[in-house]
Amino acid sequence: LATRSDWTDSAIAAPFKHDIVYLTPIKVGTSNLQVVLDTASGNLWTYTAETPYIESHATYNPASGRLMKDYYWKSINGRGVVFQGRVYRDTVCIGQHLTYHDQAVQVVDVVEPITQALNPNRPYDGIFGLAFSTLNTIQPIQQKTFFDNIKPYLNSPLFAFCLKHRTPGTVDFGWIDPKKFKGPLVWTNVDASRGLWNISVDGYSIDGDSSSSIPFYAAIDTGTSLILLPESIIQAYYKKITGSYKYYATGGYYFPCTMTTIIPDFRVNIGEHTAVVPGEFMVYYRNTTHCYGSLQPSPRPDVNYLGAAFIKSQYIIFHHHPAGPWIGIATQA
Repeated sequence: LATRSDWTDSAIAAPFKHDIVYLTPIKVGTSNLQVVLDTASGNLWTYTAETPYIESHATYNPASGRLMKDYYWKSINGRGVVFQGRVYRDTVCIGQHLTYHDQAVQVVDVVEPITQALNPNRPYDGIFGLAFSTLNTIQPIQQKTFFDNIKPYLNSPLFAFCLKHRTPGTVDFGWIDPKKFKGPLVWTNVDASRGLWNISVDGYSIDGDSSSSIPFYAAIDTGTSLILLPESIIQAYYKKITGSYKYYATGGYYFPCTMTTIIPDFRVNIGEHTAVVPGEFMVYYRNTTHCYGSLQPSPRPDVNYLGAAFIKSQYIIFHHHPAGPWIGIATQA
């Protein structure tokens, strides 16, 4: 690596289906992959040709890397699916030229339950973790994320997400693009004690009323499609939609999506900034008569998540400031 410290770059983040996930091309060794840039993961994992049921996935060929002897990893995703396998070191490249030559790359040798290996809603070839390295699950010694490894070489120690609704967006590394946001940038401290980009939210409002100034913490999670918050907030929101209901088998909230259904905006207060999630972003998917909402109860009472439905109206900067991590947030231009 060069010893200069002025690198900047940008990568594409292209939505799949109804913005289930956003895919970014990277190169690992000699292999081209489409991965999810995930601010709630500390792992960089890929499939290989030996991974069970990989079907049409692009895979990493570990022949270009070197095996880290006696190292292994294991991770459980939000649906309880276990991924585990070996660890290699190899060159990883993202954007036009951001490259690190000695990155820990985790390969999936085992998926449990095996039935979960075939998932049509998992179009990605791997996960590219952008949480803090404390969330890395490699044993016996944790390894650094790609971002932590390239951080000293960047113009500024930050990356910024500009995800879009139903259209490709970008992720900027090492620089802030003033063309992508309007109005003031508001900065807020991050509680990184759990390895997540966890911030304090100062309250919310629904369609301009039903406001609450009760603060809560939420992690900004680019690997999640939904906004996952306490049940009391979910109930207050769906009360505003006639005919909405909770389907107890799954715990999810649905509502009739006819031409006459009015879907309220959801506003989140972060310091001096009010992030507006427009009603159209609050529809995650629809069948012939009903919609599944983008706002759903968090599966964990102690963690809330602001996923893509929230992020795609905002320009969000994830700043590894030497004095402590910050989030910068503004409305997208």
